[in-house]
Amino acid sequence: MKIPSILHSSYRNPPTIARLGDINLKVSSYGVRPVNYSVVDIFRHPDYKPPAKYNDIALLKLDRRVEFNEFIRPACLYTSNTFDVNKAVATGWGKTDFGKRAFCFTSDIIVK
Repeated sequence: MKIPSILHSSYRNPPTIARLGDINLKVSSYGVRPVNYSVVDIFRHPDYKPPAKYNDIALLKLDRRVEFNEFIRPACLYTSNTFDVNKAVATGWGKTDFGKRAFCFTSDIIVK
């Protein structure tokens, strides 16, 4: 099983564990049951050139199949530059703004 990841964080310090199904990095609550998977290989985008954020994606190969549940769902990755939807949702941890203000706003709880 392979899962997507940002590349800039794995370029110098490759991840060894992928934790799926968690929504808070500091507190284990909310009724979730996160599962840790070992990362056995990393497939980096061939056009990624740090420190730029273009093509900032990698796939992580995990040690076993992922079992989906209420908190662990597959991600859909488009294979075309265009798609006919007018609304999208992005989730993740980290910066919640751009530019100079981005350093002030970070999140330990998953943001939607």
